[in-house]
Amino acid sequence: MESLELRIFREAAKSNSISKAAENLNYVQSNVTAHIKKLEEELGTTLFIRHGKGVTLTEDGEKLLHYADKILEMLDNALSAFQKKCDRLQIGATQTLAASRLPLWISAFRKIYPDIRLSVVTSSQEDLIQNLEKHALDCVFVESKYISPCGKSIFQFSEELSVIAPLKSSPQSLPFRPIVVNTLTTCPFRKQLAAWSFSQNHSEPSVIEFDTAEAIMNAVSLGMGISLLPSSLIAGKNNLTAFQIPEIKDFDLHMVTLGGQQNKQVFQFRDIAANFIKIQNTPEKMPVQQNSCTGILIPGEFICPDLTHGWCNVLFPYVLIDKELYHRIDKVYDNPSSPDYKYNSQY
Repeated sequence: MESLELRIFREAAKSNSISKAAENLNYVQSNVTAHIKKLEEELGTTLFIRHGKGVTLTEDGEKLLHYADKILEMLDNALSAFQKKCDRLQIGATQTLAASRLPLWISAFRKIYPDIRLSVVTSSQEDLIQNLEKHALDCVFVESKYISPCGKSIFQFSEELSVIAPLKSSPQSLPFRPIVVNTLTTCPFRKQLAAWSFSQNHSEPSVIEFDTAEAIMNAVSLGMGISLLPSSLIAGKNNLTAFQIPEIKDFDLHMVTLGGQQNKQVFQFRDIAANFIKIQNTPEKMPVQQNSCTGILIPGEFICPDLTHGWCNVLFPYVLIDKELYHRIDKVYDNPSSPDYKYNSQY
């Protein structure tokens, strides 16, 4: 008996429906049915009565549900306890986000929390949600349609999308070029680009597939076709031409965790990501911005004291620091007699 089977069983029991449980868990219905059948075979009993309106628990099913609730609660508590002990953060994201915004956010996070063990998993949005529900990930970045009832959005932002083409391409030529896309047919950028291309010339575009964003950009730069990617990913790519297409809307992403999340690192990372997005969306960036949740944003390349690790060089446009640390820096820089005065900031 595995915890995954118990979670699937519990979801079916609470929703009184195999199909609804599959929908809530983002599984195919046959997968849910197979897990429940395996559980029934292992226990040697029938757990559900099937009927036209769904399923109803048998007496043995009621008994198992009682144990399942207790077992899963203990497992969740044990996982939370070890997560706190290890101070680990496991993030799930799509390849495009992992290649664009995520490295900057992670770098800032590591500067502030250097002792946190951090890992990133890239996969499809369906797989990311499933891994979140299995407690294999602490948080994931997905579209709203993938958020299951047990998930909770704690941060949302929009990605501007650009159609990319080889250098010196004209807007008029775009609809007639092949589309260079991810191998995942569920990829939202692939779907949007294919739909737009079809709307322009009323025929299915030729498709060239690659499994990484970097390979897609290289293929486009070599003249193989066009693609659709977040503008943040293609910034600084001088071997591509980018076009803003009015019919292609911004792409909304949510940072999602499980309800009742106890891992404080999830919310620390959320605050850093949210502040970078806030700065990007602010037309005029103020020299110092107050953050009501976790600290203060300081701009520019500068040397700042770390309360526990001595002096360290920070090489980011903005960095989020603790308020107490900020006021300590402020006093140091205002006091020429301070032994640390030589580490003068640039703000």
